[in-house]
Amino acid sequence: MYCNNLISWTRTGVTDLKHLAEKIKRHDSSESHLTNVLKLSSFGKSNIALQLNEAYRKGVIKHNEEVDKNRYILSKLIDCVKFCGAFELVVRGHDETEESLNPGVFRRLVDFVSSIESAMEAHLKSATVFKGTPKTIQNELIDCMLEVTKETIVQQLGSTDYVAIQADDTTDVSTKTQSVLVFRYIDGNSKVVKRFYCFSYLKDSSADPISAAIFN
Repeated sequence: MYCNNLISWTRTGVTDLKHLAEKIKRHDSSESHLTNVLKLSSFGKSNIALQLNEAYRKGVIKHNEEVDKNRYILSKLIDCVKFCGAFELVVRGHDETEESLNPGVFRRLVDFVSSIESAMEAHLKSATVFKGTPKTIQNELIDCMLEVTKETIVQQLGSTDYVAIQADDTTDVSTKTQSVLVFRYIDGNSKVVKRFYCFSYLKDSSADPISAAIFN
């Protein structure tokens, strides 16, 4: 009867045989009996709930490992972009194809890193979506780095007492005039720092457009 909390079914027995059939029907549909039947049927077998939990745990671990690997690869790509910026090098070349003999500094840097980093080499060989070499991804990396840098500058400006603003004009390769905005201030380490903030295209170089760009 598989019911350890009703002694009439497990120890003493049923004495009222006249109503035995009714007692059996009630007992068959009781919660305790059904629970123990399930326990007996699963006795010695693997727990499905534990198996599912174990599979979920392994899935989470694998996902976290993949995230850590992608973050590491992304950090190396960002380092390559920072290197190009630090030495004012052109990121892209005229021919960015896989067979190109002169693909540009960024591609060469990525290839160099992959030659000394097994993780980067494995990523470039196996990745089908995010390799980091297409120009779209390069532009997105640069935009993201710019946004993070600007947010950091704004936070530092909010905590300093002295700020100087420098606005100047320059022209791009298409000879279009643009304003350069630079902040000079004292950071949290009591050091005077000079930070480039952005380029702004202005309709002219008079005081009103420049001041409007600064306030915006």
